Amino acid sequence: MKPPPDWLVGRWRLLRADPALEFAPGTRMDFRAHGDLRYRIPVEGREQEFALLYVVEGDVLRTDNPSAPHATATRFHLGAGGVLVFDFAGAIAVFVREEAYRDGVPPGAGDENLPPDGETGPDDDAS
Repeated sequence: MKPPPDWLVGRWRLLRADPALEFAPGTRMDFRAHGDLRYRIPVEGREQEFALLYVVEGDVLRTDNPSAPHATATRFHLGAGGVLVFDFAGAIAVFVREEAYRDGVPPGAGDENLPPDGETGPDDDAS
């Protein structure tokens, strides 16, 4: 299976969607590098999470819910300004990147132990 495009992996938050799609404000998608997708929607002041699987086939995103069989496919692309655009047969949903990270690790995690750029650490040989 071909990996997803690098730009897709990360957290995305709904910016706007055609009313016909009935996306709840605050909807979020968390794409992970190995085909796991966490889909989160706000419900009555709480967040409900669905663990989905996904694959990318060209410009089509296919998702499946293994706990309640429901597969979908929709066209998608990286839009102007780095937004994630879904095209549900003409009804559009646009998501903005919430936080970039890979494999569930936020950017910079663990970097607190690294020396600032241009400096050497205590184990570096300064010869």
